[in-house]
Order: sequence, then structure tokens, then C-alpha cells
Amino acid sequence: MPIRNALLVEDYVAMRTLLAESLTSANFDVQSCGSAGEALAKFEPGSADVLITDIDLPDRPNGVELATILRARDPGLALVFITNFSEEGAFKGRVRPPEPFAFVQKSRLESNQVLLDAVESALTEASSPLRLSDGATPLSTLTSTQLTVVRMIAAGLTNSEIASRRGTNQRAVERMISRLFAELDVANDASRNPRVVLANLYTQAFGYPVL
Repeated sequence: MPIRNALLVEDYVAMRTLLAESLTSANFDVQSCGSAGEALAKFEPGSADVLITDIDLPDRPNGVELATILRARDPGLALVFITNFSEEGAFKGRVRPPEPFAFVQKSRLESNQVLLDAVESALTEASSPLRLSDGATPLSTLTSTQLTVVRMIAAGLTNSEIASRRGTNQRAVERMISRLFAELDVANDASRNPRVVLANLYTQAFGYPVL
């Protein structure tokens, strides 16, 4: 497996060390920074495949602002946000970050695999052929967040697990999936399971998902 480059921004030394070790063990070359300013000074387009950043940093810019700046410099940069809050709480009162991105609550980082799954998801989304499909699939009308949920459905995840991975609650996931069914008009045929229809649409367009 080729070495990939990660830019890690976390102000707590212990957490930064733990995350860096997890990424290094998965064959990432990690640049660790304790502040957004340090990350801005080190970053050059193409120098990182993925940015992993805490949202609440001690000085401006915060993690969302940093991600917005760096994505503008490098549109192919994958984004992963880590925070103590749920996704709804983390972005409340802030400009929402550029999509696509992945999101992980710090309480779930006791398992290395949670971080690595989020990073792989972000890298997949950042390079998704959907952005070039120009209507080639019914899924081309969806946002990156909606696509992430469809990918998880195609991988066989339950609503509960989707909610856990996205740092939200099960009811919010159920509402999103209901909107997906309506938007793609897959809920009005009693002879077909709409969840299976979504999974088939995803695999036909992109192949079987790896989470």
C-alpha cells in the first residue's frame, strides 16, 4: 500500500499523539500541528491527501475555517472533523464546512478503527466519480452528505450504526432516509424494498462500498 499524507491539527498533545500513532500505523505520513496557524504555514497544495482537524481550536481560524481555506487551495483535499459535540452541535452557529467531509466524535476515538474508517470515507468522497458524472446516475442529484448515507446503506449498515458513525441520532437518520426515498421516487412501489433499491443504485454507479 502506498504511503499517504495526513495533516493533523489538534491542540491537546496527548490526543494529537494518539491520533498520529493511529494514522502512522495505517501507513500514513503524518504532519502534526498544534494550531491552525501552524497548519497554514506548513500546507502546500498536494502536500496532504487528508486534513484531520479538531473543530474547536484555541485561536482563529477554527477547524471549520481552516478546512475551508485549505480546500480552496486544494479542491482534492479530504476533510475529517473531530470534536466532542454531535454533528448538529459542532456546526451550530458556524458556517458549515465545504462538502464532502467526514465527522467523528472524540468519545468514539477509543477505537483506532473509527478514525481510520472516517479517513477512508473522506478520501473516497473527495475522489468520488460522482462529481464528474453529470447526471449519469440518479444519485447525481444528491449532496455529498446524502451520498455518504446511501453508501452506508449499500454497505449494509443499520440506521443505528449510521447514526453512530455520523455522530447524530437515529431519528435524524430516519428522516434523511425518508427524504432520500422521496427525492429518488423509490418508495411508491410496494413490490420493491426502497432500501435495497438505493443500495443497488449505489453499487451500479460506484461498485460495492468499502467503509
